[in-house]
Amino acid sequence: MNKVMTPWTVGGLSAPAKLTSRPGRSPLLLLLLLTVLLLPLPSLSGASDPPRFIQIPKDQIVVSGGTASLVCQATGEPRPQVEWRKKGKTINSRRIDVIGFDEGAGSVLRIEPVRAPGDEATYECVARNTEGEASVTSKLTILSEDKLPHGFPNIDIGPQLKVVERSRTATMLCAASGEPEPVITWFKDFLPVDPSASGGRIKMLKSGPLQIENSEETDQGKWECAATNSKGVRFSVPANLYVRVRRVPPRFHTFPTNHQVMPGGSVNLTCEAVGSPMPFVKWMLGSEDLTPEDSTPFGQNVLELTNVQQSANYTCVAMSSLGTIEVTAEVIVISILEPPRFIQIPKDQIVVSGGTTSFVCQATGEPRPQVEWRKNGKTIVSQLMVIGFDEGAGSVLRIEPVRATRDEATYECVARNTQGEASVTSKLTILCDKLPQGFPTIDMGPQVKVVEQSRTATILCTASGEPEPVITWFKDFLPVDPSASGGRIKLLRSGSLQIENSEETDQGQYECAASNSQGVRFSAPANLYVRVRRVPPRFHTFPTNHQIMPGGSVNLTCEAVGSPMPFVKWMLGSEDLTPEDSTPFGQNVLELTNVQQSANYTCVAMSSLGTIEVMAEVIVISILEPPRFIQIPKDQIVVSGGTASLVCQATGEPRPQVEWRKNGKTIVSQLMVIEFDEGAGSVLRIEPVRATRDEDTYECVARNTEGEASVTSKLTILSDKLPQGFPTIDMGPQLKVVEQSHTATILCTASGEPEPVITWFKDFLPVDPSASGGRIKLLKSGSLQIENSEETDQGEYECAASNSEGVRFSAKANLYVRVGRVPPHFSILPTNHEIMPGGSVNLICVAVGSPMPSVKWMLGSEDLTPEDSMPIGRNVLELTNVQRSAKYTCVATSSLGTISAEAEVKVKCVEVTCTK
Repeated sequence: MNKVMTPWTVGGLSAPAKLTSRPGRSPLLLLLLLTVLLLPLPSLSGASDPPRFIQIPKDQIVVSGGTASLVCQATGEPRPQVEWRKKGKTINSRRIDVIGFDEGAGSVLRIEPVRAPGDEATYECVARNTEGEASVTSKLTILSEDKLPHGFPNIDIGPQLKVVERSRTATMLCAASGEPEPVITWFKDFLPVDPSASGGRIKMLKSGPLQIENSEETDQGKWECAATNSKGVRFSVPANLYVRVRRVPPRFHTFPTNHQVMPGGSVNLTCEAVGSPMPFVKWMLGSEDLTPEDSTPFGQNVLELTNVQQSANYTCVAMSSLGTIEVTAEVIVISILEPPRFIQIPKDQIVVSGGTTSFVCQATGEPRPQVEWRKNGKTIVSQLMVIGFDEGAGSVLRIEPVRATRDEATYECVARNTQGEASVTSKLTILCDKLPQGFPTIDMGPQVKVVEQSRTATILCTASGEPEPVITWFKDFLPVDPSASGGRIKLLRSGSLQIENSEETDQGQYECAASNSQGVRFSAPANLYVRVRRVPPRFHTFPTNHQIMPGGSVNLTCEAVGSPMPFVKWMLGSEDLTPEDSTPFGQNVLELTNVQQSANYTCVAMSSLGTIEVMAEVIVISILEPPRFIQIPKDQIVVSGGTASLVCQATGEPRPQVEWRKNGKTIVSQLMVIEFDEGAGSVLRIEPVRATRDEDTYECVARNTEGEASVTSKLTILSDKLPQGFPTIDMGPQLKVVEQSHTATILCTASGEPEPVITWFKDFLPVDPSASGGRIKLLKSGSLQIENSEETDQGEYECAASNSEGVRFSAKANLYVRVGRVPPHFSILPTNHEIMPGGSVNLICVAVGSPMPSVKWMLGSEDLTPEDSMPIGRNVLELTNVQRSAKYTCVATSSLGTISAEAEVKVKCVEVTCTK
């Protein structure tokens, strides 16, 4: 019987409710107990709890221009949400980052760079849930670099960009000094790192570095350390840690094993594969998937087979993005034991003395029987040829040449297994003199033949006799069964053997045999050779050059042949235009549409025997046209002492050249003219503008062989009172350093009436975000966001705010894209050696850096390393038959500098043979 007990709670502990009546107990007591049980039960999930802080932001003293990071975290039920306030208002600034964690119950307030006096304040962290609110404050004090107190923390060694293999150990360096000795803490992606929460995987070393054992992909990110003492806090420059996931193609860790089962039995096939990424593992039976696609497991798959009736080969397939492998397991259903029985019985034969005879015998049974030949009761072991097949269950007895006195006899084929024995006999009659009328004659026998692989080979055989003989075939002395070839091998009516789509396995020695009631005659044997032709790739159809109109279309056809057949792909410069997983064999047609630019396209044909390439030129025919403007300089109203920038760009065929004029004269002095678009575009920049000198009408002139066009722009300069609503730059761009491939946001906000439009300039040239393929974006706020930053993004940026009242430019600020460039340094210094006269020694020198340095050896001013074969990174100098002591210099050179190290080789003195 099932008993159900309802839990109830007393003091937070659960106990089963059990109501028992005992003699002598008061009814009043029972009533009281019932009342208690009927009271509303408290929630099993725990009581509500107002917020309380488990991490309180500390007061901080930081350096102006540096970083401040305040960390706050609260707990409660329900989970509280944390926000930051300054002067009673929720912080909402583009320069101040607020990074939440712990589902909003924790928050980091990060200010970078800090500015005095704007950021020097008391900041309030407020935690709130439905049960209440709590707050805590933190004071931020900002000191200028020249007024830091003695002992203020200094970062002596900060973290550097690092790449580590997954599962390996990464150590992020950080060393700091100060008085008192600073405490080092770490941040990843602006959030505090708590080594104690990593289960010992992340350790804070005594000296300050952070050691990450068994690194994972989640460890990848931006790391920085902070050094704190009673004098203040200083943050290091952040550095990226990249965790490289080693990509390993799938391989089998546990191979499935073959099994023998009784009919109706069960078996489990286990297959296990590993790799990185971990492969899917599935089972197949022929082309049938036995594992549902939506539940294919990773790593291991156990196939459970029940009620097995037939033997079969099951295939385990392991696949990942790096490839597919497979292995087969055989499940053999053990047949019911049976004694041998013959499925091919040797026939009596009448042959000609000196000719050939061939008896074929084959048996079946369980277990598989073994066949042998006997003559006069004795197993045949000499003089005659016995060729086994079908794993010994079949056998050919071949006698060549036959001799009447020796070979005419009755031959016995014996098949034996554990269940018994069976035998069959065949009589061989040999004719010596006159042959009976109608005895078979081979009119045309097979000849030596060579056929190309995959072509058709026909091996001839015709015979005559009475009755008409039946022709059979033998290859390498074994009978040929055309019915077992799936239709590829055919016995023609004429008696010839036709082999379609020939393979290397078809190669061998063929003979035909003609049989009728009068006897058997064999042809002479002849070899068939299947030639696998190996031909390097060559072009069968060369792509042709084309001339098309702008926006036109064209197909480039390229065809290559060879054996094996080559892959054919198209390239434009170093760019593959043919997807690797769909590169066709033999022919590739490149379809080009809306072609705007002339270009050279390369067709590449490749096989295991080599690679060839040929080029096709597509020329876009230009239509001559006079210049026309695609960017017209606008009239500008600017402030005296500020900046004016007029942009002009034209198109035409041939490409026009643009120049600026003032009062009919080409501008050549005092002002700055910056060209772009190969001279078809130009920026006229005046800085600083002066009313008496620069207020004027400027003319942009575009000229080519087909004509000339011009456009004017008026520059007005305001000296005194600016009109209401004239644009103001509220926040301009600041100097910024970004890691290559990271996102950089360059700030700009402006105000005015009407609201100004913000545009950007880099190195005085206009920035067109639409031409970046989405990589560069103009944000709604006016800031410029550059994703996946490149070295070419480095430069001087400024924003301009424009409305109907005028134009104002911001101050310029540099963006630096930091590419991990490291000067050369020695990782293995060459060592000194002492050797005997005539001895040998190897001097090893290894240097590293980014870019990687060249390394050479010198003896005095003599170069010992040929300039055209100077190795990168490592150089081993092999010295033999050394007779004199000398100092050898290892020199490591890159674009970032040259370093050298010396190694002395001393030759020991031996009596008077030593030369100093």
